[in-house]
Amino acid sequence: MADRVLVPYDGSDQARLALDHAFEQFPDGDVTILHLIEPFPDHSKAAGHPSERLDHVFAERQRLLDEAKAVGEGHGGTIRTTLIYGRPRTEVPHYIETNDFDQIVMGSRGLGGTANLLLGSVSREVIRTTPVPVTVVRTMPTEREGTGTTLTPRSVLVPFDGSASARDALEYALEQFPDAAVTVLFVSATKVDEHQVITSQTELEDVLEQEEDERTRERKRALTAAERIANRYDRDVRTAVEWGNLATKVLEQSRTEGVDHLVIGRPEERRFRDLLQGSVVETIVRRAPVPVTVVP
Repeated sequence: MADRVLVPYDGSDQARLALDHAFEQFPDGDVTILHLIEPFPDHSKAAGHPSERLDHVFAERQRLLDEAKAVGEGHGGTIRTTLIYGRPRTEVPHYIETNDFDQIVMGSRGLGGTANLLLGSVSREVIRTTPVPVTVVRTMPTEREGTGTTLTPRSVLVPFDGSASARDALEYALEQFPDAAVTVLFVSATKVDEHQVITSQTELEDVLEQEEDERTRERKRALTAAERIANRYDRDVRTAVEWGNLATKVLEQSRTEGVDHLVIGRPEERRFRDLLQGSVVETIVRRAPVPVTVVP
């Protein structure tokens, strides 16, 4: 369970939801609420009275933080507020890097303009560089049967291929959500590392058979690893197997199977840089209808 939690906050509905999520999921954690004052694009906006302008900005942003802190009244841990000056894309990751946090919780989008610290390049940079889990929160579906306003998930989906990052994601899900039903999703896809010359139908059948055998072995290895992890936590996990594109299948499952939260492992740095161009992780984070936690 996380002890120190950071919530970048700009007062938007999504940021407020992220704050609610942090207080609910980490009831005894020390929560830091971070707000940025971005550099003024035009100093003439001070209209010849820079001190009055700055006084107004400072008072407004401090009030925003005070209101955010009040949301956590009764919270079991410490609540801190921090106001910094700088550009979000560089300063949010830098602040995370230079402080010892266990968990980051962010809204899926911000207000836009000078308050826009939760969208696009900022979220990508935080997810790519942060050495701790990052949860991107969005409004929970209210039309789903049995779903109220609570942010506590009852059904968690973990894409799982047996890799180290996937194992870390499953362990996070089992530890962080002890009362949720956890589903492990293995997505099988065709892998062609190099072309093969086919001269007959028999050769084609042989290649396809070898490919299917390899997918079967990978699936068995992955699901066996998932079962062993679940046993260590004395938990049962449901398994699901799909064939096709990973991001597409994860999003389909999150929309049709009553999933409340996604937990996905972050690939190793080299692979992750490549994936972000595509991007599997970014696609899932941006398009999922439920909160997503990316585990490094």
